[in-house]
Amino acid sequence: ENFDGADPGWTTGFDALDTDMNTVWELGDPVGGPVTAPSAANSAPNCYGTNLTENYGISSNTWLRTPNIDLTAAPGATLVFQQWLDMDEFDNLDRGMVRVLDASVLPGTVTELGVVQANITGFLDGWVAFSAELPAAALGQVISLEFGFVSDGDDIFDASGWYIDDVIVTMPGS
Repeated sequence: ENFDGADPGWTTGFDALDTDMNTVWELGDPVGGPVTAPSAANSAPNCYGTNLTENYGISSNTWLRTPNIDLTAAPGATLVFQQWLDMDEFDNLDRGMVRVLDASVLPGTVTELGVVQANITGFLDGWVAFSAELPAAALGQVISLEFGFVSDGDDIFDASGWYIDDVIVTMPGS
């Protein structure tokens, strides 16, 4: 998904404990956003990012989920996407994570099948490829991938956040 066509069917939301809801996953062109944000999507014009026009907020816990991905016949699967990072990396308190969820019980029940990456944090100079095998528990299932973003309550460090583009799940032989 390069986010440049019709509505891709991704959904966004917040953890129940995130009552401020001051960081939102937004779809669009990052041009004109925070000074430290990307000047363009990896494959222009659009990407998803945390608060496209301003820095992410404190005490956030927000998520972005893919539409259903059918892995019922997959002998293996790899997630690949482009990411751009600008977040406080102190003790991994501001971080991104990628989880695999059981799509058959969404949106009501969140059942985690596995974690692809638990602590995505830091600063990247430009767009960088991320690639990881999906956990074995995802195979034989219909899944949704969740890109979660969490920030702590410290407002000393002001940052642009996490941006993703060009998301693909590949399977052997595909």
